[in-house]
Amino acid sequence: MQPYVLYTDRDDKEHVHVYSASLPPAFLDRFDDPAFAPPSLDPVTITHTTVPFRPYGLLYNRLLGILTPAWYTDPLRRRQERIERVVQAMRGDLTTEPGGVLTGSYRKTWLGSQR
Repeated sequence: MQPYVLYTDRDDKEHVHVYSASLPPAFLDRFDDPAFAPPSLDPVTITHTTVPFRPYGLLYNRLLGILTPAWYTDPLRRRQERIERVVQAMRGDLTTEPGGVLTGSYRKTWLGSQR
């Protein structure tokens, strides 16, 4: 189990703080039977991540990447990367690469020949 705590501080207007803990199952089992002590417990690990608020429009994506497991966010991340590549292609920011990857200079040449 991995609980999360989102924390904001009125003195820190630039970041949201995310605390997470990795709780091993044996640790949680002790709540069911406090008298039973397992031979060894894996450590409880607490991590702190500072997430900038800005750009505000992408805050949701940054928090989603932290608060959801990788097996869930990988398809979302791949979709987001595809969207970003399309936006870059539309802006002409990509460069030509072997293998048919759309690039900025290629795109401008291609679009110019189509007009």
